[in-house]
Amino acid sequence: MRRARYEEYEDPRRYQSRRIKADKAYEELGKPAKKAGPKRADQRKMAVKKASSGKRRADFADYEDEKDFKKKKNKIRKWDRIFAELCLACLIVCGFMVYNDQTEAITSLINTAKNKLGIEKVSVFSASGSSETKSKYVKVAGNFTDERAGTEFKFSDVDTSVTIVDHVLDGKVICIDPGHGTGDPGIVVGKYSEKDITYKVAGLLKKELESHGASVLITRTDKLNPTSEERAQKANQASSDICISLRMNSADATVKVSGAEAFVANAADKEASRLANDLLTGINTDSSIKNRGVKTGTISDPKKEYDMNSKTNAVSCVVFMGFMSDKTELALFTDKCESVSKGLADGVINYYKGI
Repeated sequence: MRRARYEEYEDPRRYQSRRIKADKAYEELGKPAKKAGPKRADQRKMAVKKASSGKRRADFADYEDEKDFKKKKNKIRKWDRIFAELCLACLIVCGFMVYNDQTEAITSLINTAKNKLGIEKVSVFSASGSSETKSKYVKVAGNFTDERAGTEFKFSDVDTSVTIVDHVLDGKVICIDPGHGTGDPGIVVGKYSEKDITYKVAGLLKKELESHGASVLITRTDKLNPTSEERAQKANQASSDICISLRMNSADATVKVSGAEAFVANAADKEASRLANDLLTGINTDSSIKNRGVKTGTISDPKKEYDMNSKTNAVSCVVFMGFMSDKTELALFTDKCESVSKGLADGVINYYKGI
């Protein structure tokens, strides 16, 4: 048996492992183990130098004792900690700069809204990003009564669009009654039913009106179908200021007819007639659906009244938004009914602006 030589191994760690085994073997034979001479010390220095140069990671076997190893390891950890702290500091500084720039941009936009648009009361109430344009949007609430409501103003100094929203509906309670319901689909054309269309438009209209400050009540859910008396009672219990009942129309296949029309209790109710006319005008403006005018009574009998008109205390009307028998109008309500809800919302806003 002979002792292993360092030259026979490329890795000092493997040499050390074999050396320990050899020492144990010598002890078992009763022979004293040889101490590592100057050559072994040089080997350790070479291994440490190789590790520190980045060619491989240093470990405990490369050092004379545990203190040297811990000292080197703590030194590495110290620099890692310093680097991490510097990165964190940079992130904090960058975040503060972005926040400060955004704050200055919003302040500048508010001042512009005040000075150029002549709005007395201005406050930021929402800020969000657009997934399509990736630009920041800031909605500014202002009290004013002209055509500037809903207009987007863009400024070249910052990548920001501002929507000025007229809060003319602050404090108003509006009841939306989507016609028909579970067990009573109303008009059905293919896979589309009147109850689903009216409920969808009601939900979109609710969001539009709430964005302008109104409190909105919908008389039913998608799984319920309350009676007309129950719907009127809900509107009265909420002390609704206005009540809009949404319906769809239909005609025989042999007759080509289209457009929106509204019904009020009687012609003498000027407020209801004005509300109905503003709603039809809004629908026509935003979706190009023909305005068939304001009528009295019901669709089948001008001498009768809809319960939502006769049994509610609010200013009310029943709006037949379009004909499901007309393919063009049906497509509007199944694919692009946002234009109809927007038109109805504009009608409500114009009604209150005219008071």
